[in-house]
Amino acid sequence: MSLRKRKKALRIVAGGIALAVALTTLLYYVGFVFEGNNQQYQDDFNLEQVVEQQIRSMTLEEKVGQLFMVGFSGQTISKDLESFLIDRYGGGLIIYGHNYEDLEGLLTLNQDLHRLNAAYNQIPIFLATDQEGGLVHRLPSEGVAFPGNMALGATQNIWHSYQAAMIQGAELRALGFNMTMAPVMDVNNNPENPVIGTRSYGEDPLLVSEMGVAAMMGYSATGVIPTVKHFPGHGDTAVDSHTALPTVNHDRDRLEAIELEPFALANEYGMPSLMTGHISFPTLDETGNPATLSEPILTDLLRKDWGYDGLIITDDMDMKAIADNYGREEAAIMALEAGADILLYSSGPAGQESIYNAVIEAVNEGRLTEKQIDDKVRRILTTKANYQLYETPFFALEDVRDFMGASENRFAAQAIANDSITLVKNEGNILPLKHSQTEKILVIWPEEFRVSESVLAPERLQPGAARSALGLSLTMRYLNIEEMTLPRTLSETDQEQILATASEYDYIIMGGYDLQRNSDRSTLVDRLLAQDTTLIYVGLREPYDLAANSDIPVYLAAYSSNLSSMDAVSKIIVGELEPKGVLPVSIPGHPEYSFGHGLRLSGEKIEKFEE
Repeated sequence: MSLRKRKKALRIVAGGIALAVALTTLLYYVGFVFEGNNQQYQDDFNLEQVVEQQIRSMTLEEKVGQLFMVGFSGQTISKDLESFLIDRYGGGLIIYGHNYEDLEGLLTLNQDLHRLNAAYNQIPIFLATDQEGGLVHRLPSEGVAFPGNMALGATQNIWHSYQAAMIQGAELRALGFNMTMAPVMDVNNNPENPVIGTRSYGEDPLLVSEMGVAAMMGYSATGVIPTVKHFPGHGDTAVDSHTALPTVNHDRDRLEAIELEPFALANEYGMPSLMTGHISFPTLDETGNPATLSEPILTDLLRKDWGYDGLIITDDMDMKAIADNYGREEAAIMALEAGADILLYSSGPAGQESIYNAVIEAVNEGRLTEKQIDDKVRRILTTKANYQLYETPFFALEDVRDFMGASENRFAAQAIANDSITLVKNEGNILPLKHSQTEKILVIWPEEFRVSESVLAPERLQPGAARSALGLSLTMRYLNIEEMTLPRTLSETDQEQILATASEYDYIIMGGYDLQRNSDRSTLVDRLLAQDTTLIYVGLREPYDLAANSDIPVYLAAYSSNLSSMDAVSKIIVGELEPKGVLPVSIPGHPEYSFGHGLRLSGEKIEKFEE
């Protein structure tokens, strides 16, 4: 399908999604209880006027408090957290996995935070989390686990992306969240990227644009604010900004064609919130400052050239790309000067008090003007009103339990997984395997992806019993499945033991990832290939493993290790399911395995865009 036709198709889909948004939102809220300071927005339909009145009534301290979003330690509301909301008028909080143990604890915490804030402040808080799907999954175990963005990219199905986001958004809203730091719209065109990988939809900027915009709309449909990230693009980096400052040196034409393209399209479709990346783009800002601290990028490009008027949220200001190169107070002021609206910190609220005071001092001394602060607060209040944050839904625990992980939503996740698995290579038509009680099959599975013992039946705790998602799924289809654990660190003794065991089996099914960065596991694959057994390799993250070990005869790219993906893999292995996915990224050094490549079990190539 041509570029023009694909863009037209996206606009048609977007139109259909827009028509569904109002009905989806209405149905979602029926029967639940709303609490909050919403009367002023119900009585006055002139939103702009109401926002201006509220800004005029606020002190400088209240305004500056709206510019902060912080994380915190613990699973209850501490004195420091109370102080952030009550004394410093904090505008938002971000929840991480360490903040709760189970669904009840998370729901109680979120509702308590909303109620505490409402008791002291007229302005509701942003309550955010990083629910990207796939590797970055913040929902409790009852929530639906989706395979992730690269798996979605492999389906090239815009509706899948919308549906996954809508389901996750509905679950987030039920838990009390009103913002997610997703979708990721970085173009993953660097196989050495250590931090984006399967969090991206792929290497093609238009594919990333299509899938990301659909996800943005899906979250919005449920009343959850999507925050597109990491502008201007973290895909072509070999450095993780959590640990150092990456630099992207491409010229302006290249940046506009690839890195910037998804964000530009998201802006066309009403992007409400955007997260900056701590990445230097010398072509866009010759000072070399990261985008988070760059006025030429955030104000000149984003605000003036693109006309973007949504929120600009920084990535975590505690990350080393910022923390190791700039003072904490100075970095905060620089980000606000550059054009950021909200400063995000993963560390506790007590550590941000000096930064809060420094921002107030910067206004009093004239480095920041109160007009600049007002403009930021105006965007914050407008977004909170547009997404009905002044009407916070409070759901009963029993209703949330019934809603989370509903069977129809799990079926949707399974359908996405079924459409995503990519048969990259199938030498000699080894797949599908025949159902046999005589041929012996060994599953070798990374210990970091084993299913928790707490959910396994007693017989699954015996030596050799399947304890991986793939092993458990294959056990339902074969009688002769046994399993070995692949240690995180492979000693020579470990390798010899695995090789000796593997020699007794007809087929070896091995799950793995990052072979190009893990020489021990890559060596083990080479040694397995040298034995008289057939190796079927299942890639659990990016499909670049084939570049490290190109002699693998059968390669299935799953992009995920979760239950739905492994169920789809097992069905393809035995021929119950036809593979439908295509590569969303090219495998370096192998032009035969480029973007869009995928095989059916017959050996026929899949032509996704021609369907």
